[in-house]
Amino acid sequence: MPAVTPGNGAGGQGLQVDVTQARQVAQQLKQLGDSLIPAASAPQESPGPEKSIAAIAAVFTASDHFSKECGSFLQREGATLGRAVQAFEDMDQRNAGNIGAVDPRKN
Repeated sequence: MPAVTPGNGAGGQGLQVDVTQARQVAQQLKQLGDSLIPAASAPQESPGPEKSIAAIAAVFTASDHFSKECGSFLQREGATLGRAVQAFEDMDQRNAGNIGAVDPRKN
């Protein structure tokens, strides 16, 4: 089941949010981001064909930068999703409390 699906409320409006699943997605995004940020170091120069070593180092540097940017993006988006899920849950709980407070059946 997706984390967010169309609701079945009046007129089919609203959303149903599986908060647990949405949190799992946020955590998975953060973990994927972590895995994309490499811990390896650039290749060391050694005797041999300098142009090949320089080319390999340039490719490594570009790849390393790209991976770090993608990883950072996924970490940020995972954190943003996590905050959105928490805000949704807080709002949902407040709204549920408000419904109970104004329930005409209680009078």
